[in-house]
This record gives sequence, structure tokens and C-alpha cells, in this order.
Amino acid sequence: MTTLRRGTDKAIVIGASIAGCLAARSLARHFKEVVLLDLDTFSDEPCTRRTVPQEHHVHLLLNRGVQIIENFYPGFKNELLHSGAEEIDLSHGVKCYAGIGWKQRWPTGITAHYCSRTLLEHVLRQSAKRVPNIAIKDGCRVKHLIHDDGTVRGLVASVGQVEEALEADLVVDASGRNSKASVWLKQLGYGEVQREEVENQLGYVSRVYKKDPKRQTGWKVLLVTPNLPTTRSMGVISPIEGDKYIVTAGGWFGASPKPNEHDFMRFLAELPVPDIHDEVSKLEPLSEFHQFKMPCSLRRRYDLMPSWPDGFLVVGDALCSINPIYSQGMSVSALQADALDRALPEYLRRTIPARQVLNAQVMATEISWQQAKKSDESLSQQATKADLKNTLKERYISLVHAASFHNRDVAIATLKIANLLEVQRTLYRFPIVSASLSSVIARAIR
Repeated sequence: MTTLRRGTDKAIVIGASIAGCLAARSLARHFKEVVLLDLDTFSDEPCTRRTVPQEHHVHLLLNRGVQIIENFYPGFKNELLHSGAEEIDLSHGVKCYAGIGWKQRWPTGITAHYCSRTLLEHVLRQSAKRVPNIAIKDGCRVKHLIHDDGTVRGLVASVGQVEEALEADLVVDASGRNSKASVWLKQLGYGEVQREEVENQLGYVSRVYKKDPKRQTGWKVLLVTPNLPTTRSMGVISPIEGDKYIVTAGGWFGASPKPNEHDFMRFLAELPVPDIHDEVSKLEPLSEFHQFKMPCSLRRRYDLMPSWPDGFLVVGDALCSINPIYSQGMSVSALQADALDRALPEYLRRTIPARQVLNAQVMATEISWQQAKKSDESLSQQATKADLKNTLKERYISLVHAASFHNRDVAIATLKIANLLEVQRTLYRFPIVSASLSSVIARAIR
């Protein structure tokens, strides 16, 4: 370990969910001891968590997220697959009606891992436990930060009625959307944090069904997405471990069923194609209905605060909570952890302040935030009238989207962007422009 001028004895992470376990692994490369604190109590088997509101709904871990996690926790991917997750090609394995028609399917090599959130978190926490200098303390409620002379020195946590002061060289808040960091910082005199909100009024309902492993459907995932901004409803049948499906139905701005049999099935029947409704009507339910609602995507602009304490960082949904319907949240947490790992050596040498490390976390969320923001704003009153440049850009992206239904190269290009493997400007390369125009023209003159 390089000789450093900042203390590297101990780091504390608040929250042992996806973002917390990934941040802990980053820290474990640079600190002698890393402690993960969580309010929930864990067991040695996968178990549901009352503090994770999205746990009962469809989850998939994108290719980019898997790459980063595998780098932090070698063997994670195989362990996840061994525990029942499925790795599915996002074109060939997904039968998708995307607003204006059925997408043609090809093998692309761009995959996602499908399983329950419960399993994914469990495998990740077990991986963290095996790292010698990471410890997990569950059943802990963090009360407030310990702060002195512009620096966070630790925190006070309680287990039951017993409070304990825990000193640390660095505290990282990964406690999720309901993080208390903004409250703590205000109490310490750092002022109010600016909240950037993008209204979406997201809502969906999910239920688990029995999957017949012998039945041939011709697809791994069945997906119906809306033609934004004209329609707002979606539905998906997604496999999870244990020969089960999770079926999720919902959408934006009130396009969501009530959590009962009649309303759920009626909602599925009113989707633009009957495939999900017809399939679900044949399945045996294994759970109650679970409902999720979220009024807006939320980004706390800690990077814009006039001052920032040393020894404190914020990651994951505590920093930026993006509309989960786009399936990028867990991969964004992985990108943040990767950015943290890259920035820590300079921070610990005092070459850069904590604020600059925080800025690296913000930049790791930027592409995903802007993509989700653009889609959500197209449905709300927040959208502003586009100038000519942006109008032309939007029309071109619509053309590319249409071409991706029938052209494999264009489909792969759009999948790479959705999976955070490439940035949107790659769609303006000549081969993609040419393929998109050719595909659309060929379809038009048939």
C-alpha cells in the first residue's frame, strides 16, 4: 500500500445494498478496515428486506454493471448463475413489442442477468463478507455524523437502545433514496442541498408466478413497451430463480393497475398486444400483488453546495435516484463505485479534496440521468420546446429507433447505449447513419 498522508485505517459505509457493497469493495482496496452498516438484519440465506421498496419487482443487471462487479468481486457472475439467475441476450432472448411493432431478434452478445433483487443482493453481500477487511454490522440505525473542523470523523449508530460512536477516516452514505445526508449536512451548517426532480408519477404492480421449465415459449423475456410520448403503459414477464416468473405492469403518470386480480388482468388486456395477458392467464400465481410508486426521479446536487466536509461522500440512490423503469440503476451504482476506486488514491494523497471525489460520482450518473430525464420530460409539463437543432436530433433518434426493429447493426448500436457500453454520439457514425436511412427507406418503399 502506497504511503499516504490521509488516514486509511477505517472507512464506514452506511447501507449494505447494491451501492453499499460496491462502494465497500472500492474502499477495501485502499483502507485497512471497511465496515458496512445496515438497518435490516440479514441471514445466511436470501431474504426480503423491508427497506428496499422495489424488491418485489422485475430486476435485471446490465452488461456494464456485471463487468464492473466481476472486477470487484471475481466469481460473482458464476455464483449468480449457479444460484439460478439467467443470462439472456437482450435481442435474441427478448420478444419485444416496442410501441410501434415487434422487434426482429438476433444474437447480439449483449446480455443482462435476470433474477430477483433478493438473490442479487444476497450474492453480493456474501461476496463482500468473503473480503478479509470488510465487515457487515446489521441492525444498526445511524443517528448522526461526528464532525469537527470541517471534517466528518465518524458517526453515531444505535443497535436497539444502545448508541455507539464509531470513528472513521471516511464515511460513505449509500443508504438509498431516503438518505438523511441532506438533513445531517444542514444541521452541521452546510446549508440546503438543491434537489433536481423530474416528475414521472411512476407506478407498477408485480406478482410472482410458477414457470413450467418444460414449456417452450420461444422467448426468455416477454416485453411490451410504450410508444412514448403517445402511450404510457408497459408490461413484462421476466424469469427469476427457482423456475418462477415475475410479471410487472405499469407505467408513467397514472398508467398503473391496482394491486388486485381484476384490475391487473384488465390492464394487461389493454396493452397494445395481447401476448402478456394471454400468457399470464395460463400461469399459476405464487405470491400476492406488490405495488410500487415513485413521484419523480431525484438528483441531490451536493456538487453545487458552497462547501463540503472532508471525510464524507454520498453514492447510489442517496445521490441520484433514476426512474427504475429504464433498468440502469444498479449499473449506475457500479459505475459510481468504479469512479470512487479511481479517485481514491489521489484523495488519500491529498491531491484532490472530497468534493472532487463527489464530483466523480456525479459524472458517473450523468449519461443515465440525462437519458431518463429526456424520456420522462417528454410525458410531462416539464418539457421545453426544442430548438431546431434538438428537433432534428430527436427526429434522427426516432429514425434510428425505427431502424433498430429491422437492422441488426442498428439494433446492436442502440442496445450498447441502453446498456451503458457506448455513448449516444456513436449513433452519428456513418455506418449507423447509413444503415438507419437505408432500413427506413427500404421499409417505406415495399
